[in-house]
Amino acid sequence: MLALRSRSFFAAAVALGYVAFAALQSRERIADPAWIILALLFVAIAIVWIKSTPPTHGIDPIEPTVRSAARITAAGTAMLIASWVGEPGVAVLNTTGSVGIALATIGSLVSLARIAPSSGLMQPPPSTRRFIAAALASTLWSIAIVLPLARVLAPESTTRIDPITIDYANLAASTGTIGLIIAMSFRVRTLRRLELGVADRAAAALSLSVVALAVAIPASLLRVAAPDRVMAAAAIVAAACVQFACISLEPSSVARTMRTALGIVLLGAPVALAGVALSLRVPQSTGLLILIVGGASIGVGLAAPMLARPLAPARSRWINAIQRANEAALHPDPDIALRDALSTVQALLPGDSASPAVFQASPPQILLIDRAGYVHVHKGEAPTLLHEIAENEPERAVRTEVLHALEVRRPDLRPLAQWMDARGLVSVSLVRDEDGPVGLLGIPRGKRRTPMNLEEVRAIRVLADRIGAVLGVSSALARSRKRELEIQLTAEQRNDQIEKLQFLIAAEDGRSSASVQRLASPLRAKTYSPAATIALQEAKRLGCLGIPLTLLTPPGTNPIPWAAEAHLASARSARPFVIVYGTNSKDHELESWRNPDTSPLSQADTGTLMIVDTPALPKSVQDYIAASLAERIAPSGSATALDVTLMVSVHATIDTLAAAGRITTAIADWLGDRALPIPSLASRPEDLRAMVLDQLAHHGIRLRGIPLGIDDRALVVLMEHKWPGNDVELDDVLLRAALVAEGKTVTREDLLTIGYGTRPIAHTEPQIDEWERHASECAIPKPRRRKK
Repeated sequence: MLALRSRSFFAAAVALGYVAFAALQSRERIADPAWIILALLFVAIAIVWIKSTPPTHGIDPIEPTVRSAARITAAGTAMLIASWVGEPGVAVLNTTGSVGIALATIGSLVSLARIAPSSGLMQPPPSTRRFIAAALASTLWSIAIVLPLARVLAPESTTRIDPITIDYANLAASTGTIGLIIAMSFRVRTLRRLELGVADRAAAALSLSVVALAVAIPASLLRVAAPDRVMAAAAIVAAACVQFACISLEPSSVARTMRTALGIVLLGAPVALAGVALSLRVPQSTGLLILIVGGASIGVGLAAPMLARPLAPARSRWINAIQRANEAALHPDPDIALRDALSTVQALLPGDSASPAVFQASPPQILLIDRAGYVHVHKGEAPTLLHEIAENEPERAVRTEVLHALEVRRPDLRPLAQWMDARGLVSVSLVRDEDGPVGLLGIPRGKRRTPMNLEEVRAIRVLADRIGAVLGVSSALARSRKRELEIQLTAEQRNDQIEKLQFLIAAEDGRSSASVQRLASPLRAKTYSPAATIALQEAKRLGCLGIPLTLLTPPGTNPIPWAAEAHLASARSARPFVIVYGTNSKDHELESWRNPDTSPLSQADTGTLMIVDTPALPKSVQDYIAASLAERIAPSGSATALDVTLMVSVHATIDTLAAAGRITTAIADWLGDRALPIPSLASRPEDLRAMVLDQLAHHGIRLRGIPLGIDDRALVVLMEHKWPGNDVELDDVLLRAALVAEGKTVTREDLLTIGYGTRPIAHTEPQIDEWERHASECAIPKPRRRKK
């Protein structure tokens, strides 16, 4: 944000503010779009100032003059647009608009003259870095600015100046400036065509400027707007395109963007101009024409990549072939990789052209490929000076065109140019491995007559790096072959052990999953009521999250099937599911939890630990569990972190138990106050029939060998009961009824025989009310920050 504090941004903002104020003052009624446009202009120049800030570290590939010129172009463009917001014909706005166009176009000409040169042998001619074109543009715009400025400073003395004269002056200056931009771009492209990246920038500026002029001329003839405004807009667009080409950090991206833009304009401009012409001739069909032009524009956007593909250099034949060669060089066998890479490069060369060659330095030999795809090795080496020059060239590539361009000023380069011409090479790239240069990669010229661009040179460099890696791998394979034979037998033995261990792990995971499936089976066949279904879904959801789960269990309810369902729904379904009963005296000993062999934490590692009746555990054990889970330290002292999901069963909320001193603060903080209330049997009337039939079937098979049923009158009696003891009470009643039943079904008389149904069973209403209060408190879980 330091760019927004600079004096240049302050000056640009003040100038833009002055123009914006003048534009708003000229309008009789200020509309909302005017405010929006002016506000967006301030945002736009702020973005340009931020984006054009030079990097704080490393080498800046863009000259500071170009960055300053880009900011001037942005400020001038904003001033012009702000002047157009006001009423036309206002002398102040005409003056500021002309100043804005002048600043934008002159800034683009300055950037064209200050495109940073590439490193290496080629340096730009001094004539291309002069500001002659910018001076000519300044002369043109001085006339266009003086006329409206005279009307501002001396309105009474300039009454004889026709306003159309100012428009003609702007039209002439805009057209002349566009011509200067096109001429300057063509000159830079011609004189600096051998500099990598510079030619791409100049070509993009030239193409986009020509397109802007080509679109502006028919737009003026069709009277889309006033000719002076159309040409001013074309000049601004051309200046912006030039700045984009000059200030972009990556020249290859400029070339790709230019091709896409040309594809869109070549299709989109005729469509838009045709729509404008038709709307002027048939004004009553403007809506239909807008719809047609919109649909055609969509088609243009879809067809633009296809149209831009032929605009690529040499129709992308070289780049595509070199990319395929890069892919071929990835073959694991170095000999096959080298052969396929050279064959792929040769495939793009028509006729009997020279073969691509690899000039190895050690041992000195030349690798060539014939038309049949066989690699031939010849004795020979490349000139030593060629290695030194390639080391300092951009992308480590020496091009024949560069050597010929400099052979007059550099006589020492003539033998190198003759050596490359004799072998028909268009470029030679340095091949390196981890230790340094190992040779050169020569690319034949074929029938190519145009200089190579940056995209092609970079693709060849990637290929040279791949070949360097291939040559390094070839020598490394020879050294590693012996080691491979020595460890081959050991590897086979290890593979056998791995397969055996994988089989044992898979079998253990299957047994663990099957065991948990059995624990969850009593719940799956008896879940029909909404309360149970919702609770089961919530248990599975919380299990998927892998967070600690607290089951608020009513008296007499078995929480293990619910915890088993949550475990099966988690990512640990195949891992251990360990159950600990808080009422078990053996688990009250802290040493048993610290023992690596008997500790439930060690047994549940990577799985789930379910603690039933957690408040029954001693506080020391609770603190140890919480500390182990928080610090992820296993009792075994293993370097592997402890990974256990904790599930607990309690009869009251965690806050209530913590306040009563039944649960320590450490375990309470770990669990949080999020709890899942398990529905009581009284809230599951739809499940009662299935539960009764299931348990009677089990009791009947165990006692008599056949399953027992129940008649409707007896089922009605059971349905009317509140079941304060839940599952335990139900199982007790059904077991006693099965013992006294004489037939295949349990009847109402059997229930009367065991004393059930003769009088209401005393309910512990206070306990039921207390349970309902706890369940309502847990209805909306409240997350609690876990203590680390």
